[in-house]
Amino acid sequence: IGLIFPSDYGYAVGGDVRTGCLDYTLYKYKENNCGANDWLKPASGWLWTMTAFSSTLSSIFYVSSAGNLYGDPLNYPHTVFPVIYLKSSVKILENQQPDLEYGSVNNPFILEA
Repeated sequence: IGLIFPSDYGYAVGGDVRTGCLDYTLYKYKENNCGANDWLKPASGWLWTMTAFSSTLSSIFYVSSAGNLYGDPLNYPHTVFPVIYLKSSVKILENQQPDLEYGSVNNPFILEA
């Protein structure tokens, strides 16, 4: 269990814009409407990631409520969303409701060990 990586935020974008968004850098997600379609984007405040922003390790990447990725000093308070990374033996079951977007609130992923 840990914090998200910036790439986790990038890959969490969905909807019709997903394919195009995967070609953009994360600091431009707001301008390209990617952040608005990212299920990891915080509704308010900022979300810490696990990755240092610079070689000095005095700043860290965070996701803003606007949807972009930025760097900020470590002493600023931000939100933490712990995540769990799955082993390869854990599988996501096949989508049982193909008319709904898989992995959404109304049709969540179902895991099987």
